[in-house]
Amino acid sequence: MTYLITILTAFGSLTGFIIQALLARQFGIGNDMDLYLLALSIPLFGAAVFATAYSFSIVPQLVGIEDEKERIKLNQGVIIFSSLIGVLFFFV
Repeated sequence: MTYLITILTAFGSLTGFIIQALLARQFGIGNDMDLYLLALSIPLFGAAVFATAYSFSIVPQLVGIEDEKERIKLNQGVIIFSSLIGVLFFFV
């Protein structure tokens, strides 16, 4: 499992690099491109901070629940909340 995570992380980094290189080749390097990348990075940073805090707060609760019905109930709540947040980030 660790190898899979490592491979997927490396693939994500390589994909990000290729996207940046293609954007620079297509649109050039200048103030407009810098502003575009800045505008794109702000919501992505916010989403990453939120996702990290969310995972660090939910995972211990899921592990600590003994009752299967309680775990399913919390899991359903997590799915609904995550979906709502995903829709919010999509439209903002």
